[in-house]
Amino acid sequence: MFNISQVSGAVVEPFLERPAAGPAFVHEQREEFDRVVAASGADIRFNGSKAAYHRLPADFIQMPHEDRFESFPAFAETLAHELSHWSEHRLNWTGSYAEGELRAEMAAVFTVAALNIPDSNNLENHAAYVGSWLEALQNDHKFLFRAAAAASKSADYILSFSRPKEEENGSDVEADAVGAA
Repeated sequence: MFNISQVSGAVVEPFLERPAAGPAFVHEQREEFDRVVAASGADIRFNGSKAAYHRLPADFIQMPHEDRFESFPAFAETLAHELSHWSEHRLNWTGSYAEGELRAEMAAVFTVAALNIPDSNNLENHAAYVGSWLEALQNDHKFLFRAAAAASKSADYILSFSRPKEEENGSDVEADAVGAA
């Protein structure tokens, strides 16, 4: 048996821990995206693997290093997808695997769109889920609408950590109404 530090070559490259080298991509919305991600407080762990996932019960997001992605939008979409799964745990959502994946895909689209990050045009991961979505839609005609509504709430939840808090009691509205009377 060998320790991974005793082995070299392309076979072990994906498993080697590498220190974070900073952002691999420069993008005009990079700072805002990083601010949203940091504000969420999610435990995000980067490593050399190609896998991205949210792990329960440990409650962390595992992400490949940024340089494993073809573009900043592809990286942002993947991280937003995993943040959506992270939000599901906090919003106490349940449902089928297909529903959770559709919810996460849609929430990722909503999140990056809200941050003016263009679509990555990489549909490879999306295509992998289509069969399960079609099957779920055939069995439940409200499936798409329920997933879209939940995805919108997930995106709002993720973005809420980085947005200023609004007046909760509406006192500004009441003051304007009294002044106009």
